[in-house]
Amino acid sequence: MKKAFTLIELLVVIAIIAILAAILFPVFAQAREKARSTACLSNTKQMALGLQMYTQDYDETIPFTYYYVDAGGIGRYHWTKMLNPYTKNDAIFACPSDTDPTPISSSNGFPDFQAPKISYIPNYSVMPPWDYAPVSLAVIGSPASVIAIAEKRNKVGTSQTKTYAGTTATVLINASPRTFRYVTASEVEAALAAKSTSGLTRVSYTRHTDGSNYVFLDGHAKWHKLAQTVPANPSQDTTMPVTTTQNRLWGEYNYTGAN
Repeated sequence: MKKAFTLIELLVVIAIIAILAAILFPVFAQAREKARSTACLSNTKQMALGLQMYTQDYDETIPFTYYYVDAGGIGRYHWTKMLNPYTKNDAIFACPSDTDPTPISSSNGFPDFQAPKISYIPNYSVMPPWDYAPVSLAVIGSPASVIAIAEKRNKVGTSQTKTYAGTTATVLINASPRTFRYVTASEVEAALAAKSTSGLTRVSYTRHTDGSNYVFLDGHAKWHKLAQTVPANPSQDTTMPVTTTQNRLWGEYNYTGAN
């Protein structure tokens, strides 16, 4: 009589394989994401060093997010191109975990001279747009605690974040004198849920598990959660300037007035 597996034995083997797959597949997925997160952190570290070298070469002046090539506004020159002579690699501006990095685009018919694909966004408070004064590193109290570049949230529904857009953690509360306050983590979360496309909602906070990678002004890069970058409750009265110093990684204040 020939020996063979019974139906029960086959079902047991299949069940064991299914259980092992259910246990191992998430582990493999987490390992792959960890590798992508590490590659992204390497990208941001290269950006951080490029930003630091640019700033030193230009008398400690931090670059703009973008500026117009000429007075007629024919095109924008992007911050990635300003860092390119130091990084020598446009590929670092696309995060491996970003399935849809923002491609080359245009605004009002004007082309942008920029990286082919981009997954990162500057902090307007230290890297302002062309129509604000540039920021000197000398006015930054603690460069190691100030974010310069974050990971960018590319799409909200069908709306795509512009490649030249920046972000800010401050809200204008008084036009004269120009006064700002910090947003709270709960305000950011509410704005994200409402599918806003302005301010800090342009940042991707959970691209790498529960956090994201950030470039700092002193030349280092680090992973943080949303709550680590903005204060929980900066002020009981949201019409008043912020008084707390806790979790203010977007800058001690808005250095440029860009909002």
